[in-house]
Amino acid sequence: YGSAADGGAPAADAGAGGVDVRLRANVGPYDVAVLASGSAEALRVWLADNDYLIPDVALAEIDHYVELNHFFVALRLQKDRNSGEIQPIVLTSSNDEPCIPLRLTRIAATPDMPVTAYFLGDRRVRPINYMLVQPDYDEAGLWTGTTDYASYVGGVVDDAGGHAFVTDYAGDTPSISIEVSPIDDLREVTDPSEFLRILQGRGFNGDSQLLAI
Repeated sequence: YGSAADGGAPAADAGAGGVDVRLRANVGPYDVAVLASGSAEALRVWLADNDYLIPDVALAEIDHYVELNHFFVALRLQKDRNSGEIQPIVLTSSNDEPCIPLRLTRIAATPDMPVTAYFLGDRRVRPINYMLVQPDYDEAGLWTGTTDYASYVGGVVDDAGGHAFVTDYAGDTPSISIEVSPIDDLREVTDPSEFLRILQGRGFNGDSQLLAI
C-alpha cells in the first residue's frame, strides 16, 4: 500500500476515536486509508469526518465485517486529481482462497451489473457460497443472433436467485502471438490528425486526448 515515507501521514494510535488508522498514504492518484474498528458507527463517523461519502445502507454490511475483525481500505482521489486519472486498483491477499468482495460492492452496483473473474491455476475454480449454473447453449437465439449472450446469462443467474456464477471457459491458457506494427516511419508525419489516423489504422488506440497532446 505504500508507507508514511511515500507521502502519507503516520498511523494513529490504536483505538483513537474508536478507529485504528493502520495506514494513511498517497498511492498513485488515490488517498488511501487502512482502518480497523470495533464499531461500525465509529467507522462511519471517521469516514464522514474525513470527507468520505458512506450511504446509510452500507452500515449493516460494514457492521458484518467489523464483527469479523476485518480491515477496511478506504480510497478516494486526491484533491488535486481528476476523474481522468482513475487507475485500476490491485489488492493482494495472503488468504489461501480467492475472495470476491460482493457484499460491499453491491451497495454501489447497478442492476444486473456483471462481475467477471479470471483465475489462473492448475485446477478448476468454483464458488463455495454461490451456485454454479450452466446455461443452455442449445438456446436457438444464441446461434441466430436474436438473443444477447450477456442478457441470457443474466436471466439464468436471476433464475438461480441472483447468487450464481457461470463458467465461460475452463481449460488450458491459449498461446497468443503478439506482433506490433512498426511506427518508426511516423516520425516523419507532421500533421496531428494524419498521425492519429495512421496510428488507429495500425491497431493502436487513439482518441481526442491523444490528439490534443
